[in-house]
Parts: sequence; structure tokens; C-alpha cells
Amino acid sequence: MNPEKILANLTACYFDLESYADVGTVNITPPATTVSFGTYFRSPTYFRMDWHDEKGADSNSVWCDGKASYATYSWLGETLTFENIALAIASSAAICEGITTIIPPLLLDLGGARKITSFDQCKRSLDEIVDGKQCYCLELMTGKTVTKLWVDVTDFTLRMFAEYVPDSLEDAIDALRRTGMSHRIPELLSESDPDSFPDIERLVKFNGIELNKCISDDVFKGP
Repeated sequence: MNPEKILANLTACYFDLESYADVGTVNITPPATTVSFGTYFRSPTYFRMDWHDEKGADSNSVWCDGKASYATYSWLGETLTFENIALAIASSAAICEGITTIIPPLLLDLGGARKITSFDQCKRSLDEIVDGKQCYCLELMTGKTVTKLWVDVTDFTLRMFAEYVPDSLEDAIDALRRTGMSHRIPELLSESDPDSFPDIERLVKFNGIELNKCISDDVFKGP
């Protein structure tokens, strides 16, 4: 199966879901950071995503109860209300480590939000096993950024996602802005030699995926 067909099947899989849930982790280097997250969706607009750091201290959420949309961030100390979930998710862009840019745009209408299926070039490499699941492995090029997708051969869900930002300070800053990690720019500017900038790697694993299972209204209420 060619890569374009795999991506089309992945898009169709998420578009047709009545409900979706997962738990996962994102690991970013440098500097070494681990964030855990959970996603819940029920068609057409019920949504929730929670994420926190490895110590559980930095806890954040965005959600929609089917009508209004909300966000709460550990540093803010209050709940924000939004007209729609697209605006709530957009409010998380600077602190979400990019996780709200991967699955949510496949499940929800987020206006002009970039989808992971957008690319300049795409190729398929050898299949790999991820947590016991055989997966198609795709490499997507967008500018100088390389994205790898591991797509389950059975149901076309995304099992793992990796993004590699090139070793150029200018290119890295541009990629961080595009992928919801702009809050890392000051830190990297202060610590990095522009002539010797390290590659940035973001590895996201999606575990415990559940498709079209019953999800209670309670999941989509308060923080």
C-alpha cells in the first residue's frame, strides 16, 4: 500500500469515529522532558485532553462538554471559557509540548489547524512492531523537519509519532512555533550555541487506544 493511501485511511479512520480514547507519553530531548496525557472524544464535539509532567505537578486540561469549551492550566489558577473547542485548544499551543496538534485535528473541526497528514514529501519504510502491533512506518518531510508515523495495519490508528527538528537554530525555532512548543524558544536561545545546535526529538506514544466505546458525560465535565 502506498503512503498516500495509508494516510488517507488514517484520516478516514479518525473522521468516522463515534468515540475515541487513549493514554500516552511524549518524550522530548533536549532538554529531557516527559509528559503524560489522556484523550477522550465523543462525536460530534465532546472532547477532553489532560496532560501533566512526570512529577504530576504541572497539570493542564482542555475540554468541551458538547456546548461550551474550557481550559485550565496549573500556572493560571482559574478556568477559562471559550466559544468553541478550537479556541480552547489554540490557547494551549505554547505549553502543550505539541500534543494537542497531533490527534485533535483528526477528530475535530479546528478550522485551519495543521494536520499531521500535511507534508511536502512522503515515503514508506519497512513495517515495524510497536507494543505488539504491526505498523506501517511513514516518513514525512515538511521543510527541513522529518516526521515519522507508525500506523496500525489493522485499524489505521496512530500508534507512535516522532518528529526530528534539524540542527539549525533558525530552523528549530520555526519548527517549535509550528508544533506547539514555542515556550521552549527562550530556554534554547539562552543555552545553545547557534553554530552548534542539537537536534530536537519529540517521541509520542499512544497506548490504551479505545475506539467506539461508551464514554460517560462525566468525563467531559470540570477539571
